Amino acid sequence: MKRQPDGRWRSPRQSLVASEATLRARWIEAETIRLKQMALSFDAIAEQITRVGLGQAAPLVAIPEGVRFPAEYRITKQACYKAFRKALAREPSL
Repeated sequence: MKRQPDGRWRSPRQSLVASEATLRARWIEAETIRLKQMALSFDAIAEQITRVGLGQAAPLVAIPEGVRFPAEYRITKQACYKAFRKALAREPSL
């Protein structure tokens, strides 16, 4: 048997339910890729994502429904780099 992201068991017939943290992480990966395509540094990407999380800027990639950012949300350039690497690793190699 497999597990849900929150640790509960699920049967093979149940679909996987993505948690809010997982959806937020996938959005950060997509936003990082989009901003990196615009040739921004990871410092600038971290600042932009932090502003989006605080509601001070508009995102380039639509935020999934039900995703909320904690108060005083911050992200570092290292976290943006890790999200970028994970997003690239998830892509098929040519």
